[in-house]
Amino acid sequence: MAERYPIPSTAQRQEDSIKRSRFNVSAAHAPDAETAKAFINDIRAEFPDTTLNCWAFATGRYPHRGHER
Repeated sequence: MAERYPIPSTAQRQEDSIKRSRFNVSAAHAPDAETAKAFINDIRAEFPDTTLNCWAFATGRYPHRGHER
């Protein structure tokens, strides 16, 4: 049986400070790529002064663990 990623039932956020830098991690369920991109844009709008944004999302079913290019 293929492993599944946990799917949050509501949007989640974790904030942390490390060496005077603030990190905000946000996660939410997005049933498709367009919804995921909208979520990313909402986070960017919420934190417009952020100097570095990292994001990722997974869609569809993957037959194996890992990633594809």
